[in-house]
Parts: sequence; structure tokens; C-alpha cells
Amino acid sequence: MLKIGEESKIVRWMNKVSFSGMGIGALDFERGASFIESFSENSDFPLLCINLFDEETGKRAEFAQPSASIEIDGFKIGVIGAIAT
Repeated sequence: MLKIGEESKIVRWMNKVSFSGMGIGALDFERGASFIESFSENSDFPLLCINLFDEETGKRAEFAQPSASIEIDGFKIGVIGAIAT
């Protein structure tokens, strides 16, 4: 398990190797939503989750996009993130 503050090391590495996106999973919330929000703020790539909503507002979580479109070798690929409940 990551210690508090170690998310910045992970994000820097993921940015350096050019991640195109990351699906959010249940284990990502072991440190709480603020951990994922910090991760998102420091990443150069989108965090993906189509079914993640703020319990208070009922709106989609601002730090997660439902999907992304990436291009690899001339091919456009749609990527959707979803979390199991």
C-alpha cells in the first residue's frame, strides 16, 4: 500500500512513460477520494470511470472522465472506464 504523498512518485512515472489513461478501480479508493483527486490533478492523462458519482450532488465525479479517445498508429480507439460496485 502506498504511503501518503507517494502518489506523486507514481504519477510522475506514469506521466514520463506517457500513459494514455487509467481506469479507476475500487482499490484506488483505499486512501479515500482525496487521494484519487490529487492523483488526477497531477496526471497528464485522464482518469476514467463512467459510473462514479458524487454521493452528495449525484453528479459525475469531476476528477474522472467517462471515456477517452486515443490514437495509436493511426487507429482511433475508444476507452471506457467502469468500476464494479
